[in-house]
Amino acid sequence: LKRFPVDVIKIDGGFVRNIGDEADDEAIIRSTLALAKSLGKVCIAEGVESKEQLLFMQAEGCEYVQGYYFYSPLDASQVKSLLKR
Repeated sequence: LKRFPVDVIKIDGGFVRNIGDEADDEAIIRSTLALAKSLGKVCIAEGVESKEQLLFMQAEGCEYVQGYYFYSPLDASQVKSLLKR
């Protein structure tokens, strides 16, 4: 990882989906966040669809999340309209 020209590490939604059900997935998330922090990288979790998932990610120090909990995917014109409102 130290040799790849990346600034952001993404946590796959497959791990996020199992928060509360799979201790192994939660351990992988925690480890990924710790690794990213130690390398000075930013982490973003995809697939956040519930408040429970959001609260877990916040408690573990994940600064960025994305998913249906916030909004469904939009095309560029829809984003523009949303931001104007």
